[in-house]
Formats: sequence, C-alpha cells, structure tokens
Amino acid sequence: MREKKGFTLIELLVVIAIIALLLAIVVPAISKAKEYAKRVVCGSNIRQCMTAVSMYSDDNNQRIFQNYHVSSGQTAVEYREATGNPLPGYNSYMCYHPNYPNTARHLAVLYETGYISDASVFYCPAQPRTTAEYQIPYYYEFYVGEGNQSDYSDSGDIGSYEWGTRLPADTRGSGSRLVRTSFNYWVYEQKQLEKISGYKPIVFDNVQDWRAVPHRKTRGSVYESNPSGLSAAYADGHVTFCNDAGLFDDEDNWPWNKPGSLSAGSNSVGQGPGDHPDMFEEVLRRLQAH
Repeated sequence: MREKKGFTLIELLVVIAIIALLLAIVVPAISKAKEYAKRVVCGSNIRQCMTAVSMYSDDNNQRIFQNYHVSSGQTAVEYREATGNPLPGYNSYMCYHPNYPNTARHLAVLYETGYISDASVFYCPAQPRTTAEYQIPYYYEFYVGEGNQSDYSDSGDIGSYEWGTRLPADTRGSGSRLVRTSFNYWVYEQKQLEKISGYKPIVFDNVQDWRAVPHRKTRGSVYESNPSGLSAAYADGHVTFCNDAGLFDDEDNWPWNKPGSLSAGSNSVGQGPGDHPDMFEEVLRRLQAH
C-alpha cells in the first residue's frame, strides 16, 4: 500500500503566495467598485433633488425657494443688503435652525411640500461619518437619532425619530443643534429658475471644507487623501460627476483649504469654501465648466 503524501512546505508557501497575489488584485477592485456604486447613488440622489426643484418651480410659476441666512431668517439678498457681504455657502446645506425650528429651509422645503418623500435622498452615501479630524455630521442617520452614538453631545438626541422633527447636537455641544444635508443648494440670489443660466450648478456635493468632500481617491485620513470629484445637478437639469483636475487645483491653499493649511489632528471648522464666499464662488465657477 502506497503511503499518502501531503503538501510540502514549499507547495504550501506557493499556494499562500498565489492567494495573497489574488487578494492584492481583487480587494482594490472591490473597493473601487464600492466607491463607484456610491457615486452612482449620489448622482441619482442629486438628480432626484434637481427634478423635485424643477417640479416645484413648474407648480409655482417658475418661482424657487430662496437661500437663507438661517440663523437670522434673512434671504441671501436681504443678508447682502444688511451686511454688504454675500451669503456664506454653509447656509445652503442647513435645513432647520433653533431660531426657526419649525421653518424648513433649502432642500427641506421639498420634503415639507411632498416633492421628496424620503429625506435620505438629501445625503451622499460616500459622505464620511465624523472622525477625530472633522466633527460635523453630514450623514442621514445622525438626523434621525440613529447615528454613531459617539457623535452626539446629548444622549437625549439618540433614538429613532422623523427627519426634521428634532435638532440633534453633535460633539461640539448645544450650539451645534441643526439639521443639515450633505448637498449644497444654491440659487444665486434668483427667485425664478428660468433666471439661472443652465450651466450653473444648483444642487451639488458638500464643498464646506477640503475634509468634508465625500468622494475620495483613497479612504483613510482626510489629511492624506484627495477628493476625486463632485456630483452636481445644473439649472438645465443635467447631472454629472465633475472630476476635472482643475476643480481641485489651487495655489497657496486657495480656494481649497488643503491639509497643508491645517494642523495635523486638528478638527476645527470654518476654514474652507463654506465659510468664505470668495472661495465658494470660485469652486462654483470651476463647476460651471461642466
């Protein structure tokens, strides 16, 4: 009777090496596929938002809902007249504010009026959860009480509730009580959709800060990864993923506040396009090329 022979050590090492090689090929491909799937869903969400904006406009004699300085209740035009400054872009993703808790602003108008029935449409699935590097939550689950528990500063905000009915506070404390979307909504101080040039973006991915841009070339530290592009819907109704290199090119960290302008490990906010109208307007100008 012949004795059965097992694998030799060399054969086992060869098999392990082959498996490792296959994993090295497959895992990045799976990761890229997941990121692409998120991009597709993001584009679909933005398209739904823009379609709803158009429907709202059609039903209201071409009128559209304005951009507001949400803490004061002033429209963008009123804010400019009162302060002499353009409205900061960060207002355009704010939907409910404690000064006006029952008043819907920006994309929330579509939810309140029934043009959008699922508020999760207002969020990009690629939007990162909060990290030690960036505190502001821009993901849907946070605003229905089902987010990461460590993101809440008040345990009373944890628990399922309808989007827009509660203003949860993040780790920065009660002063952060808001409801935000991860999409900006911008109408260029116009009251009618037909007054906005077709090449201008209306609904687009978060541009508040370099670290908050959802679509990234690599995952990991936002200080080490670069954005890959922005999804945007335009006044003429078309939707695209803008990945032109010029969108993120800058000089001396302008208009984007790249990691070189930040202290590693810092989670402070207010340094990017969302808080600086000149930077915000430049990002919009670059989006207009698409």
